[in-house]
Amino acid sequence: MGRVAELRFTLADYMALPEGMRVELIEGELLKMACPTVRHQRIVGRLFSKLTRLLCADRVLLGPVGVNIDDYNGFQPDLVVVAADALPDDAAREVGKPQVVVEVLSPSTKARDRKIKARHYFRKGVAEVWLVDGDARSIEVRTASASTTMRETLTSAVLPEVNIPLSEIFGG
Repeated sequence: MGRVAELRFTLADYMALPEGMRVELIEGELLKMACPTVRHQRIVGRLFSKLTRLLCADRVLLGPVGVNIDDYNGFQPDLVVVAADALPDDAAREVGKPQVVVEVLSPSTKARDRKIKARHYFRKGVAEVWLVDGDARSIEVRTASASTTMRETLTSAVLPEVNIPLSEIFGG
């Protein structure tokens, strides 16, 4: 008996979905994104607020915003920071190549964010990926060649203006 061909979705299929659908395209699979928790959203909100005060506000984009990698991968990170000379048009549904991508880890996405998505972000040319762990109250700052876990203060080689006490991100 012959094998059944594996169904793989493409970026064209993904981009044709109705606006507002909470799915990502990961290695040809459309994966539903769970509704985030209140804690997740508070962390995202605090980080967004801090970053917009430190950087030009137009450079910091609150997710979901598209980061399309290739024909089989299209992600929607929690936050992205783009270079001042690479600001997307207001009508864009995706950013070209962010400088920094932020993923706030959730139990249902933690493994994918760490193992699959981070690797693809670096292939796209993203300089840093921040993996925010609310349970551990830490932020892992990854580059293509290194990883540092911040436990007291968030700093960034890519964004030297960033120097944020983690207590301001995770709350008292």
